[in-house]
Amino acid sequence: MDPARPAKRSGAAVSEKPGPAVGQRAGQPAGDAVLGNRDDKMVDGEAVSPGADPVLERALAKISRRVIPLFMATVFMNYLDRSNLSYAALVLNRDNGFDAKTFATGVSLFYATFAAFQVPANLVMVRVGFRPWLAFLLMAWGIVAVCFMFISSVWSFYLLRLLLGVFEAGSYPAMWYALTVFFPRRRVTMPHAYLAMGIMLSNMVGSLLATGLLAMDGLGGLRGWQWLFMLEGIPSILLGGLMFVLLPGSIAAARFLTPEEREALAAEVARDHLDGALDYDRRTLLRLLRETLTNGYVWVVCFSGILMSISTNTYSIFTPIIFSNLLNGTAFSSAATVAAAAGNKTLLPVALTVVPYTLAIVFGYLLSYSMQRHDEHMIHMSSALVIAGVLMALFAPLAHAAVWLGFVGLSLSLASTLSTAGPGMVVVARLCKGREVVVAQPVVQTFNLMGGVIGPPIAAAMMKSKGGFTWLSVIFGLLLVICSCILLALRAWVMRDGGMPDGGIGRKRKQEAALPAGQAAVEDAPRVHGRAAAAAKDGNTLC
Repeated sequence: MDPARPAKRSGAAVSEKPGPAVGQRAGQPAGDAVLGNRDDKMVDGEAVSPGADPVLERALAKISRRVIPLFMATVFMNYLDRSNLSYAALVLNRDNGFDAKTFATGVSLFYATFAAFQVPANLVMVRVGFRPWLAFLLMAWGIVAVCFMFISSVWSFYLLRLLLGVFEAGSYPAMWYALTVFFPRRRVTMPHAYLAMGIMLSNMVGSLLATGLLAMDGLGGLRGWQWLFMLEGIPSILLGGLMFVLLPGSIAAARFLTPEEREALAAEVARDHLDGALDYDRRTLLRLLRETLTNGYVWVVCFSGILMSISTNTYSIFTPIIFSNLLNGTAFSSAATVAAAAGNKTLLPVALTVVPYTLAIVFGYLLSYSMQRHDEHMIHMSSALVIAGVLMALFAPLAHAAVWLGFVGLSLSLASTLSTAGPGMVVVARLCKGREVVVAQPVVQTFNLMGGVIGPPIAAAMMKSKGGFTWLSVIFGLLLVICSCILLALRAWVMRDGGMPDGGIGRKRKQEAALPAGQAAVEDAPRVHGRAAAAAKDGNTLC
């Protein structure tokens, strides 16, 4: 494969050397590259050009079948072991005498260490390798998750939440990094989406599983919430061993690929990392951290992420509590509580949480597929967030009209918001030069998670002072609408800097497709400057 750097996109001039047009593979019709391959067919859930290299496609399909299920299982257990507190909350709080403030503090402590250890964990990961690191983290947080069954005081609750955050923190950055090792940038949107769907699947299955485990109350002398923590922590320990055995540490170590497939995939991924983006030392990592912190795009995404996280993380952890109060008629009054009444097994509110997370899986897949198909992210995400924000702000009026309307509105709001989780990190990657991604994604995640630290105490305070979830839903809904506006403003900024203005399907590109081969990306080419020019140098489309 020609090691030359790929031609610039976003209208920049193509290389003077003869060869395929921008985004076009050898033998591919000239118009396909600029039109985003409108005749794509589906292979393993992803759009594939008819002219694509069959050896490369086989390699990507095999890698997907090996890596994606392992990572989805990791995400599933990661989220299950942190969010099972929300399902156990009503009876755990009652049995241990925890009030709203204590519960909210425990939630926030997890997010505090989860956020604080994102970047440090990733610095360790690039030194020891993502394969042993992920295996260690799975086993460590699995042990901590099991220990939750021994909670007997406020301080034991707080300590375990802190430790859980420490060990879970490094898992997402390690998986994001691994995706850059195994997948070329143009094919990474759907893998990220599958990770996000693992979260939704965890909540969907987790609510049903929690319903059954909580029903075991009294069996063997244990409370239902003790069974819940024990039986949901053990699988993480087992998955850690499986991860170490099955996950390849690199493309070269993927022995389930043929030598030809390994060579084709390694060459394709190398096109995204011609400057050695997968080779890091301490000095390089510190320099990349400085570059990330001077990237204006990243700071805008961080600010938007904090606002979105305040709303999303809080409502996700409070979902069974909100549903319980909604069913009891106390959701919008001073009688709203985080603890179940004596003798109440709370099974129905826990079971109902399956609805928003089932919808989130469907929405997440459709949204991510459309993003990858049209090579556009920000308008898609902005649309989902504004819908979610409006529905959340209207939660109280809808519930006053009919309980089922409030339930449907809140479920759709949560599903719309959660559907943007995976694509959000793809946006971060595309707003950075290739080498920054390994640092930029955990930095953004760190700021995003601050919302999980801030939101729960706000929710607890407003429940007490304002009487239920009325004003809380209005304020959190407005935060999502503001996030939507910020993303649109960011897109305008990227366009001004010469980034791709319409994801490859606008009027100008359609006109270019009609030109003779080789002219589409040359004639009337817009000026590319600033960070967009640097990113285009790395094959980044900045959509």
